[in-house]
Amino acid sequence: MARVQPETGTSAVAIAFGSNMGDSVANIQAAVRQLPTLGIQVVRQSRLYESAPAYVTDQPTFVNGALAALTHLQPLELLDALKTVEAASGRNFAGQRFGPRPLDLDIIFYSNQHVQHDRLCIPHPRWQERDFVKAPLLDLFTPEEDMSHSPWQGLAEKLAAVRNIWRPNQGGEVMSAPDLQPFIPLPNLPNWAWQQRTWIMGILNATPDSFSDGGQVKGIKGAVEHACMMVKQGADIVDVGGQSTRPGATQLTTAEELQRVVPVIRAMKESEVLQKVPISIDTFDAEVASEAVAAGAHMVNDVSGGLMDSDMHAQVAQLNVPYILMHMRGDPSTMQSMTHYTDTCLEVGQEMQVQAQAAMDAGIEPWRIILDPGAYCLHPFQFMPYGLDHAVLPHPAVDPTVV
Repeated sequence: MARVQPETGTSAVAIAFGSNMGDSVANIQAAVRQLPTLGIQVVRQSRLYESAPAYVTDQPTFVNGALAALTHLQPLELLDALKTVEAASGRNFAGQRFGPRPLDLDIIFYSNQHVQHDRLCIPHPRWQERDFVKAPLLDLFTPEEDMSHSPWQGLAEKLAAVRNIWRPNQGGEVMSAPDLQPFIPLPNLPNWAWQQRTWIMGILNATPDSFSDGGQVKGIKGAVEHACMMVKQGADIVDVGGQSTRPGATQLTTAEELQRVVPVIRAMKESEVLQKVPISIDTFDAEVASEAVAAGAHMVNDVSGGLMDSDMHAQVAQLNVPYILMHMRGDPSTMQSMTHYTDTCLEVGQEMQVQAQAAMDAGIEPWRIILDPGAYCLHPFQFMPYGLDHAVLPHPAVDPTVV
């Protein structure tokens, strides 16, 4: 949060959001886009969580999250602005209390202020009893950041209090509870509750010169059969790539890459075995990503993290799909000469931080970003046992999932 320097007179606030009517994720996205037009600068967002309904239990599950923002608005003005956003979502304010709603926006903290008013209490009086509020708030907290200057200091103190309450009760930094799970939305598939277990990605190389199986899969029929075999053997996701990224590989034209991957993805979508299997497109070409998603891919796996195509981040933001952002130095023709690290984990984390921030600045929500350190080929072997726990990540809401 401290990367955004606040203007004089601004306050830092934490706002919780929820939805369980209509397209909940779309409702939340629309709300977040509307906030800046009302003088609320969104600085950070949490993961998305699926939670069991509270108080009134006979209703659909909720999608919950939280955001940190800067605003010149005073507390009651901020409340009015949030009510405007809720109204735009179609919310019926005369409906059942704690009942179904397309959008709910609650002010949890307003810097370190306390407000007691007929219309508004800050801090929110029920935040401590709600795991679906505490877990997203904890996503907003990064103890390594310097928040000693106003107005972040007051909010940082409140978020630190959330962390002190959460950790003894839930154990460590795992952002889940019995009725609460973080997830990543996938187009036309159930929400991906990624934290439940380890997920296996099967690699389908539609290339003659890849690392492991280049040239072994023959034709579209052979590719689909290979994908089905991997799923039957336990693969949860199938990653389709047409551009080899082995050291020294020659880069294809966009047309050549499209010719390799799009027919395969279309054929996979026709397979009964693969109907409910997420498909990722392994590419660093924004146009290939777009055409692959149109053909049926559910996520984009970019080995360059956006470095090899300046249009990639904006394209993925428009596609509205998950984005696997891998760390990479140079390109396949140069990366073998760029493997010197003084502190491998720190440097990889810092370099990924830059690209993840660029992705978020382009409009990719942090809950759609999955980080891949790329340790299998681009870094010294000693990186592999450490994982990302020792790295400097963009912030906790970016999912440090290694694929």
